Amino acid sequence: MSNLTTTFYLVVTRNGAVDVYKKTPSVRADQVSVRCQLQIPQALFERPHLSATIVVPEEAARPTEISAEVLGNWQEAIQQATGLDIQLSVLGLE
Repeated sequence: MSNLTTTFYLVVTRNGAVDVYKKTPSVRADQVSVRCQLQIPQALFERPHLSATIVVPEEAARPTEISAEVLGNWQEAIQQATGLDIQLSVLGLE
């Protein structure tokens, strides 16, 4: 893989402030210019390509219809088929 090489200038002031310039800067009496060369691999600019495979096993599919006799154990049948805990209350008419 190739490298990217770039040249830039740091201008540092007496109090420690730093500015960055691409072209040769002019400096004041309280500044100093430092020419820098940076080499970094091109791979740093490549974005990762994420991929995923999701597999839902057949046994995870739930039945689309739940058949349970009303007089039988309907609560357990629904819980086994859906994983839900159902509570049913029948209120009489007054």
